[in-house]
Amino acid sequence: MATPTPSKVIQIVDHVKGKRTEFYEQDLSKFVAENCIQKNVHYPVFSIIGARSSGKSTLMNLMFNTKFAALNQSRGMNAASRGIWAATCNSPRAIVLDAEGSDGAEHQDDTSFEKKTALFALVISDLMFFNIKQDEIDRNNGGSIPLLRIVLQERLNHRMHKLKIVFVVRDYNDKISKEKLHAKLISMLAKIWGEKFPKNKSSNISDYFEITVEFLPNLDYYGKEEFRNRCAEMRNRNVNHFVAQHYTCPVEEFPRHANILWESIKKNIRLDMPSYWAITSSNRCKAVSDELLLVVKQVISQGYKKLPQHSKDDLNKMTEWLGDILKSSLTAYDDAVKCYHKETAMAFKEELKSQILLNAKPCFKQALDNYEITFGKNMADELECMIEACSNLNDHVILHPILDYIDEFKENITDSVLRSGMYQMGLTVKEWLDESGTGSSSFFPNLTNQVDFLERVKSPVQSKAMEAHENSRGGGGEDKEVEGEEDDARYSIINYFLSWITWFICT
Repeated sequence: MATPTPSKVIQIVDHVKGKRTEFYEQDLSKFVAENCIQKNVHYPVFSIIGARSSGKSTLMNLMFNTKFAALNQSRGMNAASRGIWAATCNSPRAIVLDAEGSDGAEHQDDTSFEKKTALFALVISDLMFFNIKQDEIDRNNGGSIPLLRIVLQERLNHRMHKLKIVFVVRDYNDKISKEKLHAKLISMLAKIWGEKFPKNKSSNISDYFEITVEFLPNLDYYGKEEFRNRCAEMRNRNVNHFVAQHYTCPVEEFPRHANILWESIKKNIRLDMPSYWAITSSNRCKAVSDELLLVVKQVISQGYKKLPQHSKDDLNKMTEWLGDILKSSLTAYDDAVKCYHKETAMAFKEELKSQILLNAKPCFKQALDNYEITFGKNMADELECMIEACSNLNDHVILHPILDYIDEFKENITDSVLRSGMYQMGLTVKEWLDESGTGSSSFFPNLTNQVDFLERVKSPVQSKAMEAHENSRGGGGEDKEVEGEEDDARYSIINYFLSWITWFICT
């Protein structure tokens, strides 16, 4: 199998002490567009920090097949990575960050930049690797310890999510067991945490970090292949099946968010990441909703004019047309905001449904009105035919209105609406037809009044008619049977007659 081509890298933050610190948002945007295969999905951010010349770049290159500049010891121990560099990885999907090492001779006492890079890694990462050498564990100073103090302090100074941090113990040898080293490292972290945390509060480091410890042997001692295998195992344990648990955004939005956060860090603004992402989600969901609603208005307005009249008058075709607009709009919305806060996205989705309903209302109401008129005319025609075909209508016949047309009317509306998916608007057939429905009286006032009237007269008339109908069938032999059949015909005719009269009384 051919070895995959290493991912390209790009510098996103350049820093020269006392002169400049620049974030290259445009370059990063172009880089993401060209190298991230999947679009409109979240790429988890994996970063690494640690002491200078500790092999951070080499570790990331072997885990993610990137091309970060690695240390060349023959040229001295100067930092290989200056500023912050980024690369993309498509398997697994990730954005990989390599930050300049701390304690660098290039910056000497420039701890300000170290704080900025550490905080940036904390707030932008889904998972952070921290490089620390075995002989640094249990020390008070030197190597990675000052940076570790900065990380813990910055975590306390800002409000952010619980971060998974993987401490990678470098140059591990088996002279001391992993269990003892692990215990020493955790003890050291707890000690530093106790120094940093205000005395009037009580907390545990595990409330702020999900801590994992990995051990890597010396690269030169064990050889590159063995080291590569260990890196692959570590990646499999921590990265391959990683799922972001907190704030996510589409990869296309990452450069803009990264720049906003970096500028805030430069200005020493206290970061409140939950609030930041809540506002970001709200703004994005509203923008998407507004954009889609504008499209819906245009589609309904222009599309309705182009529909043939028979489609405008056909309730089934109209609900199907409006239902398709609804479904496609909500699908587009879900896809556009799937990376943002779910509750925020759902709230704007409900509002979008409501607005689509308001814009669909005139078209649907017109189709319904036409359906009422057409249905009434058809019933009147049928009534006239039945009256002409039958004679001897007697006034003494008690009305027996089964009102089948009401049930048919309801069923036609229900079937049409359910087939089209219009019920997703949050407007149910019960709300349309039930007097207690909050949307019925304002949406279909004529229909509501008509159905209410007919349903109220149906029960008492039906019970009296059933009583008379049973009496007409009791006794009398063959003559009574003929009379009963004649009465059945009369019941049908009078039933439709009542329906027809009531229809136009209430419409």
